[in-house]
Amino acid sequence: MKHLNLTIQSLLFTILLSGVVTSCQFTPKSMDSLLDRVEGCMEAHPDSALQLLESVTEPEKMSEESLARYYLLLTQARDKNYQDLSSDSSIIYSVNYFKDYDDPSRYGKSMYYYGRVMQMCDEDIRAMKIYLEAQNALKEAGEYKMLGLLHGNIAILNQNQSLYTEAIHCSQEAIRYYYEAKDTLNVAYAYQTMGNTFFLMQQMDSVKKCVDRSLSFFDTNPVRLTVSADKLLGLVYSYQKQYEEAERLFLKVLAKEPNDSKKIRHYLSLGHLYQMMGRKQEAEKYLDVCLKDDDLLVRSEAYSCLSDMAVSDSDIKQAFYFKQMADSLFYIVENDRKRDAIAHLQTENVKERFFRKILFKNSI
Repeated sequence: MKHLNLTIQSLLFTILLSGVVTSCQFTPKSMDSLLDRVEGCMEAHPDSALQLLESVTEPEKMSEESLARYYLLLTQARDKNYQDLSSDSSIIYSVNYFKDYDDPSRYGKSMYYYGRVMQMCDEDIRAMKIYLEAQNALKEAGEYKMLGLLHGNIAILNQNQSLYTEAIHCSQEAIRYYYEAKDTLNVAYAYQTMGNTFFLMQQMDSVKKCVDRSLSFFDTNPVRLTVSADKLLGLVYSYQKQYEEAERLFLKVLAKEPNDSKKIRHYLSLGHLYQMMGRKQEAEKYLDVCLKDDDLLVRSEAYSCLSDMAVSDSDIKQAFYFKQMADSLFYIVENDRKRDAIAHLQTENVKERFFRKILFKNSI
């Protein structure tokens, strides 16, 4: 009944926003009102917030302050709707605008989302520097939830650099800030982030404790929380060679996953699991799906699994072919990342100069 009520509320809210979009002519006054509405609904209805923001057809006609707010809210809404931010450089406008005004909350948020963009571009060192600058502004503004999000992302950056002690500390800081913000759901997710770090440290008992803790806050856990918990436990059981339990959990995850784009990773996990179990036919079934995916890294990992299976079958020729395919795809991915990072940086620099020019011109 609770979930039904939330669905009805979301539907009514979307209808209300649709009425705002169709009736509003986006005058300066109405634009500020619209942005206020978006800020008010961002946490509970991020999909509706994004829909409303995307209904704005000529954002460049806004005042500079409204445009800075608009770009900040648009990046925030895209992030909350799990969209790729790697090509989103408009947040730089918000950073430059709010940096020059006495608004630590919006400046801190702008810097945080700028860090998110850099993190999605695999610019880990740059993202870390941006997050650390955002932290000062967010502390000044008392933005505890944003500080929790920030430390959670720094924990992931530390994981990527194998700085596991630092990653655990950042997860603990994230939990502390989420408690300050009374955000129980993100406390639960932060425990899972900590569990991921313990998994990388091969401390499986600690992983299980983190998962158990993450599932202890609600009578009925959200689907995304249980899916990520079961996936992490499945990896633990795979590591401990308790393959039947890992299989049960991975199949459960695949059935419950609400995001279709994430299912390919579950196919890959099952393919690898069945490879380790020596169940060749079932492994090939899931790995073949991965070979048809657009994600080159997924295909590379699938070919790597097939190569290992061929080695087990003493089929050296086939193993060599699959290994070549895996390495070639991985090489393409790495080169694409480097090229995209350079292109993104060039575009970002041009756009930043343009934004600074606009702001400087207005200050004269």
